[in-house]
Amino acid sequence: MTEDRAQTLVGLGALAAIVVGPLALILPVFVYSPLDGRSWWSALGLGALVALVAVGGVVFLGVRGLLSPMQVAFGGGLLGVGLACFLAASALLANGLFDGAPPRTHRLVVDDFWRDCSTYRAQNSTTKITRCDLYARFYFLDGERPPLLKVEVPDGSILFPETVVNAEMRRGALGWSWGLTFDPSPPQTRDPNGEADGSPSPDPAPQATEQQRATGQ
Repeated sequence: MTEDRAQTLVGLGALAAIVVGPLALILPVFVYSPLDGRSWWSALGLGALVALVAVGGVVFLGVRGLLSPMQVAFGGGLLGVGLACFLAASALLANGLFDGAPPRTHRLVVDDFWRDCSTYRAQNSTTKITRCDLYARFYFLDGERPPLLKVEVPDGSILFPETVVNAEMRRGALGWSWGLTFDPSPPQTRDPNGEADGSPSPDPAPQATEQQRATGQ
């Protein structure tokens, strides 16, 4: 391989990787998004390990004198970061795409809930619009991981701390849970032993939710 050809290949590869890689990482946010934030770090770590092979190839070309130290640093760095993002996105998508197991039902306990509000201006108008999304933090009644789960829940849900809700989620081909779906049935209270007693939530629950909406939390 000539010096010019090595420089061209590394330059084009690094440019393509740094453009396509981060863009590909956006896809799992909308498709097969994992529930646990640690799954993202696991996927990035897996992608980085595989990307080290490509970086090693760039370093090898530098050792042979086909690339300058500056080209090795920039070319190898951009190629490594781009490939790590692309491979992480591929792993997250494969986790959901090849998940053939049926969804499992879990009992989740509401640890806390709040509203995340943002204000923006309508297009071609001076009117300001405020949008609020309801988020909740759960932990698993059966003790399965992750111990805490922060997700966006359907607007209008009646939630307050220590109520138990049923939810279905997919296990994932690589073990990264995704696809959370809440049971529309009313939440349940917990007995002193930490189990769901099967009775509906008390009346103050809707009042607590209305208070949250009024305060914008």
